[in-house]
Amino acid sequence: MIARHLRGCPRISSKLGLDGRGLEWSSGGDAPWTPQTIVTRDASDAAQSGALTSFGGQSWLETALTGPGQVSFWWRVSANSSFVWIGNTNSGVGYYIYDYVRLTLDGVEQRFLSGEAAWHREAVAIPAGAHVLRWVYVKNSFNDGTGLGGLGCAWLDEVAFAPGALTLTHPSLAKGVFTVLVPTASGGRYWLEYNDTLSPGGWLALPVVIGEGGIQAIVDPGATNAQRFYRLMQQ
Repeated sequence: MIARHLRGCPRISSKLGLDGRGLEWSSGGDAPWTPQTIVTRDASDAAQSGALTSFGGQSWLETALTGPGQVSFWWRVSANSSFVWIGNTNSGVGYYIYDYVRLTLDGVEQRFLSGEAAWHREAVAIPAGAHVLRWVYVKNSFNDGTGLGGLGCAWLDEVAFAPGALTLTHPSLAKGVFTVLVPTASGGRYWLEYNDTLSPGGWLALPVVIGEGGIQAIVDPGATNAQRFYRLMQQ
């Protein structure tokens, strides 16, 4: 499987492209994403969401791609916040509200971050056909001085698209252990994610298996629930 690694996503050209690395990018909203070299995952460059000043403002970055395949990426957020008080001082309730960043596939949320979150990796399966993948930072707080700080932006780095579908064979379940066989590429990374209810945010990752260039077994040793759904991820 050939992965198109979009290092330092994006080095935005005049077309908001990505230096011919396989995916074309566009950005917009109230303030576009821009490339910068201060906050990065790969010590090179990364994309940063635009500066937003008004409640409800948005900064988005998107790409169109054709599945099946899988997109993996690293992201981070330092969200602004503000304190909201409902009711009077004796019986009211106060709480913080935060900006957030989310990833959508054809308008359906796939991943979500808020507050202060360090760099971490995500992967999203892309179904067959044409799709639009969008990262959007949303200004959900007020600039009233009541917040907990935060830089008010998100960052995106090391995006990779691995096109093509894997063929899974010989799934089996015995004594609470689920096993499936997967064709692997040498040095590739493969792992199962499981979800007992198919809730959008309920996918949990099992340990990564490093490919050796042949057919390998990927195992869930804790498949003891009455039902469990799986999806295979690769990088």
